[in-house]
Amino acid sequence: MPSMTISGEITTLISALGEQPGTAAVEAAQALLGQVTEQRLTPKGGMVKKDWLTYEYRDEGTALSFGDDELCKIVVRVRPESGWAAYPRPEKLIDGVDLATTREELLTRLGAPKKTRPDSDLWQIGRRFLHVRYTPAAGTIGRISVMMRSNGQ
Repeated sequence: MPSMTISGEITTLISALGEQPGTAAVEAAQALLGQVTEQRLTPKGGMVKKDWLTYEYRDEGTALSFGDDELCKIVVRVRPESGWAAYPRPEKLIDGVDLATTREELLTRLGAPKKTRPDSDLWQIGRRFLHVRYTPAAGTIGRISVMMRSNGQ
């Protein structure tokens, strides 16, 4: 599979994956997000990770999830959801992509995904993953996640 190139603020988020809280890469990602709204520690008993520390940035539509002290997943809501605002700069998240970008346009921009479902696509970027969930009505981007593993763990 050829390596996919991607640019924009998403690269700062991807670079933070696999890092511990307080590292320069995580702090660079957090600098894009403003103030933490809520911080939770949840023993989850997941397939790979046991304890999850989640930083919620509800005013910026973003959550950072650390599993066993490693940043495993970042979820970015580009449209408001219940209790969450939208990411403040959706047009800067992925260069060449904005709120009006349709699924078909994104597929043209990023190439064929590794996995596809009726409401989402998953691309592999090196050893990391980019997951895009689409809005049901318009078929435009609703949520973007970057993850260490394709199952989010």
